[in-house]
Amino acid sequence: MELSDLLMDIEGSKMISSCCIGGVIGIIGGILNFDDLFLESNKKLVSKNPKVNLEFSKGVISLATSLQNVNYEGPFVGDTSELLIYGAYIRVGYEAGNKIVKSVKNYIRK
Repeated sequence: MELSDLLMDIEGSKMISSCCIGGVIGIIGGILNFDDLFLESNKKLVSKNPKVNLEFSKGVISLATSLQNVNYEGPFVGDTSELLIYGAYIRVGYEAGNKIVKSVKNYIRK
């Protein structure tokens, strides 16, 4: 596994689409108050701390969504790296979309 192999596997169009998909998921999550739902819940998913549960669920969503972009023809290390990179881009898109919805909601409330 060389760095050049990893860079060849990661495509710019997949990175952009991952960020856009994450943005759409973030907008939907913001409209449905996904963050507040987890922070106000008393249910234990992974931890007693609701912030840990929220971050865990965001991570699962981003990694599950990034599975579609991974090129499974390379070595396991390269595929895992691709999964994490695309998952990070989905997470960035999610946070951006969620912040947009929260900003619009705060603006409307004023």
